[in-house]
Amino acid sequence: MPLPFCKQLIDEIFAADGLHVIARGLGLHKILLQLLRALCDRQQLVFLLNVTEDEETYLLNQLQRDGVEHLPRFMRSDFSIRQRTELYLGGGCLFVNPRNLVVDLLHRRVPTHIVSGFLVNNAHRVDEDSTEAFILRLYREKNTTGFIKAFSQSPEHFLGDPQRLTKVLRALQVQALHLWPRFRYEVIQSVEARRPDVVEICPAPTERMARVQGCVVEIMSQVLHELQDKAGHLVPATLFTYDKALSGDLFRAL
Repeated sequence: MPLPFCKQLIDEIFAADGLHVIARGLGLHKILLQLLRALCDRQQLVFLLNVTEDEETYLLNQLQRDGVEHLPRFMRSDFSIRQRTELYLGGGCLFVNPRNLVVDLLHRRVPTHIVSGFLVNNAHRVDEDSTEAFILRLYREKNTTGFIKAFSQSPEHFLGDPQRLTKVLRALQVQALHLWPRFRYEVIQSVEARRPDVVEICPAPTERMARVQGCVVEIMSQVLHELQDKAGHLVPATLFTYDKALSGDLFRAL
């Protein structure tokens, strides 16, 4: 059962094009599943870009388990022109090979007027010089009404260069940015309402484990004693403890 914020997020995705940056742990793949359940219809043609093989397998298995009638299909790199053309005309959701798709777009083998849109996963990897960016630019030039919905759960990739986010949005042919961090109000409300039961289990160490632990402690004690003799004048004596050594404070001070 999806959390309440998922419904709002899905409604937001369907409402308009854009880049959706979703925090890790909020179920991006569950969101993609919901989208595919709604879009797996042979009456429309939807391309999926930047989906890894593991993600393809997961999504397909989940859709099969849910009994979806028209499952996404795959366009592999070794497909002939005829096979790819049949895929395009057959409609539905397609996991596509970018190199083949860009060639077919340039040779006008793709009926862009019937392409409903693109779902772009791992959107942080798309830059202005990428094949995916070229595909989206060709598509937008010929089809101005189809959707482009991009997703990423790696917000750290947009840090550092202040122009990086602008460049990614331009490459994706979208203007809107939607942020879903874990501290967003809707997410907090949903999670707080279904707090998990945490059970902490602390098994007792075996005799051999206890002996190993004793040996490690003895070695650390000897190392700390020697360090204090040779470098005690460099750092305060309060740093020569097990806790400070394990946390790294002692070695950073040295």
